[in-house]
Formats: sequence, C-alpha cells, structure tokens
Amino acid sequence: MNEMTRSDNLAQVSLPVQGMTCAACVAKVEKVLKNLAGVQEVHVNLLVGKAAVAYASDQAGVPQMVKAIQEIGYEVPEEEILLTVRGMTCSACVAKVEKAVKGLPGVTSVVVNLLAESAKVKFYPGALDKTRIKKEINALGYEASEKLIGQEVGAIEIGRATMRKITESGLSIRLQCHRYSPGCRYPLSFHRASG
Repeated sequence: MNEMTRSDNLAQVSLPVQGMTCAACVAKVEKVLKNLAGVQEVHVNLLVGKAAVAYASDQAGVPQMVKAIQEIGYEVPEEEILLTVRGMTCSACVAKVEKAVKGLPGVTSVVVNLLAESAKVKFYPGALDKTRIKKEINALGYEASEKLIGQEVGAIEIGRATMRKITESGLSIRLQCHRYSPGCRYPLSFHRASG
C-alpha cells in the first residue's frame, strides 16, 4: 500500500504557474514542490501551465506551495470574485462569513461589506472554485450570488439618476437612521426645496 492511500487527509490541487518556458522550468517546479513536507505526488504540465499536487492536508497547504513556487521565480496568479451576500444583519454576520471563507484552502483575502451586501474574495484557481465559495456562504444561512461586471456600477448610476430627478423636481431628501436618532418617528422625510 502506498502513502497516498494510507493518508486520510489526502488532498489534490491544480495550481496555475506562470513563467515556465521549458522542461528545465518544469523540473525545477516539480523538485521544489516534491521537497515540501506532506507532498506525495507532483505533475507539472508546461503546455497548460499547471502544477497538479497530491498532498497530506494535515502536513502541507496551498500557501506553502505558492510560496515555494514564487521563491524560485515563478508566479501563481490569483483570481477575484465579487459576490452579493444577502441576509447579513450585523458585524457578527460579517465576521462569520469572513472566518468561513478564509478557512477555505487557497483563499488569500476576504473583504465583506455589510452595507453593500458584498464580499470580495481573492483565491488561487485550482485550489478551489467560485461555486465552493458560494456554497460555503450559503451553508451559513446567507444567500451568495456572483455580481456581474458592471452590476455595482449600474446600481450606483441608477441611484445618481434618481437623486438628480428628485433634486430637479424641487425636493430634497433628509435621511435619518433610528440607530442614530432613536426618538425619530419618521426615518424618511421629504421637504420642498426653497428656491
């Protein structure tokens, strides 16, 4: 029985590697990865620019692999996903989402914004995919969906256009929040602009 079948925590990852140009580059990447503790098997493909690694997840991890590859002069590019996350109501929700997503292998950064109902996640493709990130957030009881390019900009433009129409009609808006004005009975009020 080989080591791969004995390990209960065996994981596989396929990391993109940029900068390889020849068989010597492939050999160099394979060697540095094979020398990491817990790495059981490595196959580097020059044509597709990927390093497939089987490793014991309790002994090695994606950050160590990326660091080793970068130290010998190659790059492992990150990918970014912008998500809409509905259902968060407080800073504890934000912390819960950030903690869960940061715990996924291959995630390099997570920024969750409560007011914008959004999460920006940077990760190494091949270590995990966008679907897994969304599933992790959904498993917490929130609704995560990918924002399309321009969706956020479009929402801002719609808001600006609405404000222009309101201003042009001679109305001004005063917003008050119950959190900052507990005695306020009318959180949204309209006032005719004097002019």
